[in-house]
Amino acid sequence: MIVGSVPIFDGPVSRYVARTGVSMLSLEYRLAPEHPHPTPVEDAYAGLVWLADRAAELGIDPSRIASWRQRGGGLAADVTILSRDRNGRQWRVSCSSTRCSTIAR
Repeated sequence: MIVGSVPIFDGPVSRYVARTGVSMLSLEYRLAPEHPHPTPVEDAYAGLVWLADRAAELGIDPSRIASWRQRGGGLAADVTILSRDRNGRQWRVSCSSTRCSTIAR
């Protein structure tokens, strides 16, 4: 699942999917200042829940769902904590200097 601007990531995601066959969901969320915290977190969480709930019908292994956000470590961490607190689903956050991922356990 890609979290951010759909138009910005459409080309790279389409090429990656074509080369690898890996399924991806691109999610656009509402941004501050028009939509202050926690709106972006709630949007990203809703997308993650939607994907996890439909994993079987989409042919996706739910244990391999990952959320990738370029320069969005805070958002990935917030979604991880929200998921743990709301439904007990445990996610692992993996960050580098340029991106942060939330990965299913």
